[in-house]
Amino acid sequence: MEVVAELAWLTVKVGKSPFALCAAGALLLLTGCWLGDKFFTARIVTVNFSAPTGQKSVTLSVEDTQVQDALRVIDMVLTSQGFHENTNAPAANEPNPVVSYTRYIGTDLRPLDGPAVWFRTNRLEVVIMERGNRSGHLTADGKRICKSLQTELRKRYGVGKVKIER
Repeated sequence: MEVVAELAWLTVKVGKSPFALCAAGALLLLTGCWLGDKFFTARIVTVNFSAPTGQKSVTLSVEDTQVQDALRVIDMVLTSQGFHENTNAPAANEPNPVVSYTRYIGTDLRPLDGPAVWFRTNRLEVVIMERGNRSGHLTADGKRICKSLQTELRKRYGVGKVKIER
């Protein structure tokens, strides 16, 4: 906050001169304050479902046998990685949540954000998000989770229906 206050003071004091703009830019660069900073890194493992013959799209629901099968595979992979189903209800303002997972670390039982599964038009999405990771690259743990999900889901549904997206 102090950096923003300094920047505001500097631009008001000096005006819109080229010097003020250069000084403000240098101040932002030197302090590491980027306007577009990401505070997480994420990947999405998707499972696409084909529409039945004669239909243009597919509407997914938890009752579908394909979806139940995919959810069992996802659950098996994530529980083998130390996650368990999150008992907290998903946020009401989020559309189409299916299930989220959490994992506890250490002895103080602090939850670690885990993957969440969502419905999107004709597919299931498993979102792996690493909060606090600004690098744009998943950690080794995140990569392992994505690769495990991709491998097991491809065994079941084929290479063309399962992808990892940014």
